[in-house]
Formats: sequence, C-alpha cells, structure tokens
Amino acid sequence: MALALVYLLAIWRVYELFVSPTYSYVYYTYAAPTSVQIVTASILGLVCVAVLPIDVRRPSQVVIWMLFLLVVGPCLVILPLMRPSLSISADRILGLEVALVGCFALLNLISLVPVPRLPLLSLPRQTVWTGILLFFLLLYLLLFSQTGIRLQVSDLGQVYATRALFTSTVTGVAGYAAEWLTGLINPMLMAYGLARRRYRWLALGIVGELVMYLLAAYKLALFVFPLVAWIFWLLRDKRRHRFGANLLVGAIGIILTVTVIDSGFNSKLLTGLVTRRVFMDDSVLTGLYFDFFSRYPQDQLAHSVLQGITYSPYKVAPAYLIGNAYFPGTGQDANANIWADAFANFGIPGMIMLTLVLACVLLLFDGAARFKDLRFTGTMLALPSVALANSGVLTTIASHGLGLAVILALLLPRDDPGGAPAATPSNDTRGKRPYSRLRREMTRTPYSHRTGGGATRE
Repeated sequence: MALALVYLLAIWRVYELFVSPTYSYVYYTYAAPTSVQIVTASILGLVCVAVLPIDVRRPSQVVIWMLFLLVVGPCLVILPLMRPSLSISADRILGLEVALVGCFALLNLISLVPVPRLPLLSLPRQTVWTGILLFFLLLYLLLFSQTGIRLQVSDLGQVYATRALFTSTVTGVAGYAAEWLTGLINPMLMAYGLARRRYRWLALGIVGELVMYLLAAYKLALFVFPLVAWIFWLLRDKRRHRFGANLLVGAIGIILTVTVIDSGFNSKLLTGLVTRRVFMDDSVLTGLYFDFFSRYPQDQLAHSVLQGITYSPYKVAPAYLIGNAYFPGTGQDANANIWADAFANFGIPGMIMLTLVLACVLLLFDGAARFKDLRFTGTMLALPSVALANSGVLTTIASHGLGLAVILALLLPRDDPGGAPAATPSNDTRGKRPYSRLRREMTRTPYSHRTGGGATRE
C-alpha cells in the first residue's frame, strides 16, 4: 500500500516539476491540487490497492497490475492536475475518476471467480512448438510478400514517416500479422527460450522484434525483450508472491533514475522519452477523451464492430477524431486506453460493458492456461497488457493478439512448457512432513511453476 502511494507521489512530482513546464503546449498543463483533490486521489488510490491481488496466482492478474501501473494510477494523479486544458468541471473530473476506479474494481472481481475448466489438449510439446515456429515464419513471409525485404534504421525524425509508409503498404491479414508478431509471437519465443534455457529461441524472438523495428519502425519492438525478461523474472516462484510490490519498485526506480540523470545533465530528454511517454501520455489522452465526449455525442462503435448498425455523427474513428480536434494538422492517431475508448463509444455504461468483455476474455485465458507454467503464461500477457493501456478492448482482442493468446494457451502442452517436470511424490515430498503434500493439494492453484529441481503446483 505504501509503495502504491509512493508511486502516485512520484508521478505527481515529476509531472509538476519536469514534464508540465516543458510540454504544457500539448495539454500537459498544471494546476496545483486542492487539499480535497489530494485526499480524494489518495482515497481512490487506496481503493485500488485494496482490490489489487497481493501476489499473482493466475495470468490475468498480470494484466490487472499492468493496468494499474500504466492507466489507473497515473490517471488518478494527472486528470485533476491538467484541468486547465479541459473544459469540464472539477466535479465532472472526479465523477469520471470514480467511474474509472469502479470499473477497475469490477475487473478485479475475476480473481474471485473459479477458473473455467476448459478442455485441455494433449498435444506433444514438439508438435506445438513446431507449429508455432511455422506460424512465425508464415507471418513474416506474408509481411515480406507485401513490403519486400526493406529493412532500414529510422532515426527519431523518420520513425513516423517509415511507420506511415509501412501502414499504407500492408493490407488485410498482413496488418494483423505485424501486431501479432510484435506483441505475442516474438515475446512467446523469448519466454520459451528463458524458461527452457534454450537461447536459440530467445535469440529468434529478439531478432524477430529487431526485424519489426527495421521494417515498420515500431519503437515498442526495441523494448519488448526488457519487458519480457522483467515480467518473467518477477513471476519466478520466489518473487511472484510480491509481484505487485516488485513491479511498483521497478517503476519507481525507472522514474527516479531517469529524473536523476536528467537533473545531472540539466536536461529533460529522458524524462520526455521515458517517464512521459510510458507513464503519462495515456493519462493526458484519457483527459482529452473525457473532455470531448462529455460535451459531444459518443461514437457507439459505429466505426468498429457495429458499423452500419449504430449511428455516429463523425466521419472518422475516435482516435483520429481526438487527434484532429486537439492536435490539428498532425494527422495524429490519438489512441488511448480501454476505458477512454469505451467512454468515447458509450459513455460510463460503455466503460462497464467493455470491462465485463475484458473480464470474460481474461477468464478464458486463465482457463486455457490451467496446469501450465505461470511464468510463461503470465509473460504471454505482458504485451497485450501494454496494448490495453493504448487501445480499446475489441482492438486488443482482434489486432494486438489477446484473442490469439487464448487459442495458443489452449494448445500449449499440459504441465510446464518451460521444461520443469510436473510435481510428483518422488521429487516434491522428499524429506518433508507427511501432511505437507495434503496441505499443498488443498491450497494449490492450477498453474505450475519451477522451483529448484522441479516444478510444483500450488
């Protein structure tokens, strides 16, 4: 609980002292919070902490912690601070924050729902991973068939031009292929290499991400391996019982390290590139979404799955609409998180509805991941979690690999895909009290993980 408040305090002070003075022209404005706003934000933060799982016992809880880190926590701090950029009242901002925390608490309730008992397939490990490797190669062949082998290093000034060229070139399934490779398939190969200590698979995943950066200028691809390695490390048996605390310590460490380095060099470069882009951008865009769609009609998914069924007064999807309204002339695709997107489509009822959709998908993933390595299946959701912090639920399910992740988790071999054998009396109870095995059986969760010389199931 204390770490969560320290994290929110770090966001506040860095926003006030480093980010707002430099980026106020793009809505990073600052208004000193009143004592009521500070108390309210603290109470809402404590509510979030109260519903968060202390440790991670199922893969969906990785998503929940990542959403707190990247979306809910920063929004509680930044939305009141940026109110000079917003047309809505302070009371309206507070109401939207309460709705956001309520939806987050609702999502946390899936931890109380029994894991669905989906049918477990008994496919050989070699067959499954040969199929995943062939799928990996097929997706890259599909991309290269449309773009050609056009690999180039893009500097910061060329990134958006290179990405726009790539986006205009790929069509149909190839567009999905790029997102699936970056956000799911390559991270799976890395996690598999780490789990089985087969570093050829790890290298293949890293090379795959490098190709995506050279081909499409996806900046995220450069940070996938550090994120995968970090989440995988946090999910190891000795650490996953403090997963949330360790995640917060890492985030606070990144923010403070970047701030100290910039202060030492009298610069704000790293703060802008790391702290602002990772921990604050989405909150500012959320404020703009709340501001616009509190005053104008919602889109009602008329540019998505309900096209032709519902009516929208707009010619473009919400992300482009916000980009044109607040960043005219830039052509910016201003994507925001799942709750901002839901509010843009159906208001607060949409936030509740799409929270329930996400909860159902995460429950399906938990069911598909039963009796499989929690380090591996939890890491599979690392990049989809980042996608949920930057796009809508339906887009993440279809385009960013969350739906595909459920299918692949279902196909994975039973027990530990990381290579540790399933727990047996011979390797799990030796030298222990006779009743210890019964106690473990009564309290275990249906996810295996590696410990010492073998895997246990909790």
